Amino acid sequence: MTEVQDIGKPSLWEYFKKVGDEDDRLAACFFCEKVYCYKTTIFNLKHHLLKKHSDQMDVNPECLLNVKQRQSTEKITMPKITKPLIWQHFEVISRQDKIAVCNICNKKLSYRTNHCNLKSHLRTMHKDEFERLTIIAMSEALNSYNDDEVDDNDDESESVDADHELHTTDDVDPQSPNALTPAEVWKLFERETGGRARCGICRASVPSTDHALLGHLRARHTKITLKDVQESDNEFETENLASVTDDDQYTEIVYLDELSDGTVKNITKKFNSTPKKYAKKKSQRFSPEEDIQTVKRRKVNKSPERNEDNKAIFLKYLFTLLKDVPKERFMKLQLDMINLVMAARNDNNTSNSEAATVKIRQDGASSSVTADQVTEDFSEIGSVADNDNEDVNNDVNQSGNVTNMTD
Repeated sequence: MTEVQDIGKPSLWEYFKKVGDEDDRLAACFFCEKVYCYKTTIFNLKHHLLKKHSDQMDVNPECLLNVKQRQSTEKITMPKITKPLIWQHFEVISRQDKIAVCNICNKKLSYRTNHCNLKSHLRTMHKDEFERLTIIAMSEALNSYNDDEVDDNDDESESVDADHELHTTDDVDPQSPNALTPAEVWKLFERETGGRARCGICRASVPSTDHALLGHLRARHTKITLKDVQESDNEFETENLASVTDDDQYTEIVYLDELSDGTVKNITKKFNSTPKKYAKKKSQRFSPEEDIQTVKRRKVNKSPERNEDNKAIFLKYLFTLLKDVPKERFMKLQLDMINLVMAARNDNNTSNSEAATVKIRQDGASSSVTADQVTEDFSEIGSVADNDNEDVNNDVNQSGNVTNMTD
């Protein structure tokens, strides 16, 4: 049984190479090129060396690097990912709107611009699954890397060979990706950080070299033609073209609310480029004198009419009360009323030339009232009264001079 050796951190990285993004914290073994994660601990790296390569631990790391062609201090540029593992956990529900739903939490996400939000969703919401898929993807990439392994020192010759391969179209099928120029090939990929590019067809991540891009198209998309590239370019420009006129601007808002039929709404909202101006309402101004004159004029003009109406209403009300008074008491009552009215008129009348005098003798006293004055005072009551008051008016008009009236 092989004795387990204690491997420290300085010697550990002589047998592993960091691959992928710095945040992923992945390392590839130089012996078998398997990828392991060291995000929380490096024990799995030590365990792999002691279990799988304990008999090879005595090999000089420099010799190992020469054999494996890993002399460069830069990170390994990973080749194409042959399978878009990220789509194993997403399902497209609307190709027109480019909406996908997560198979784990059923959350709807948009991939209209790129697929980074899908990857970010897995990284933040499903960390364990994202780490597992990343390890599988890197392992597959490293295993396939052995087939087209190239020395890093021959980068210049590789670029020349790739350009030559791209531009050689004498014996190439026009339906093959080999007929595309480097500029046309790049129209099918999106440049990413870390020296990588993402395929716009299958969303696979591949190295950003012309040779790797062309190899991905040959392996995965053999029927790509120049016409497809032009259509893809036109579609990209159409999606990013803002519908703007001289006076209006349009803003597209995508809502992912669930509907009864499972569809997604696209609502295009129109906004005016210039805000609408509202005219201020000018208040009508009056001088204080004009305002006072208007109020006074209104009161003076309408006051007599209201007084006449009030008098008519009062007389009607008074007549209804007098209808039920017995006839023998009605004569005394009407004289009392005349006395009160005449007294009120004398108080407000400045000239006493036409003042009337009413003398009433009560308990044997004498009183005298002219017939004209009685007729004049009761003419107003007679005009308002109904036919039921004819007897009362006849008694007053036939009285001539009322003298020495007693109870």
